[in-house]
Amino acid sequence: MTRAVEFGRPFKRFKPTKYLLELYDMEDQRYDATFRSVWTANNERSLPSGVSLGDTVILLPRVDFSQAYLIAAEANALKATPDQNKALQYLNEVRMRAYDVDDVANLPIINTVDIDVILEERAKEFAAEGKRWFDLVRTGKLVERV
Repeated sequence: MTRAVEFGRPFKRFKPTKYLLELYDMEDQRYDATFRSVWTANNERSLPSGVSLGDTVILLPRVDFSQAYLIAAEANALKATPDQNKALQYLNEVRMRAYDVDDVANLPIINTVDIDVILEERAKEFAAEGKRWFDLVRTGKLVERV
């Protein structure tokens, strides 16, 4: 990214306290009018592979994302007697939010939930959060994936 008026003036970078952020009800329009939560790629010269101009590069969600769904999907997919239905149900909760849909029919099809599918979803969900290396080591996939 490069400095741009649409992302605010360069000397206005600060993080409000959790207390202040939690003062706003979810319906309170002043929150979105005051705080930015999405930044997009705007510098063609420094685009990483796979990123296009206009793609979201920073997302600061108003509410925390929960890891429980992905862990539950993994647990159900990898237990001694896998429960594919439950694994897919948990995985689709994350995917529906990510795709901003309320029906699994609007999602790309996944037929089987295995560790590779889980790792792909965790990579997309937690990109740049420092979890990837630990996931790959924990699952024995580090050498294969790196």
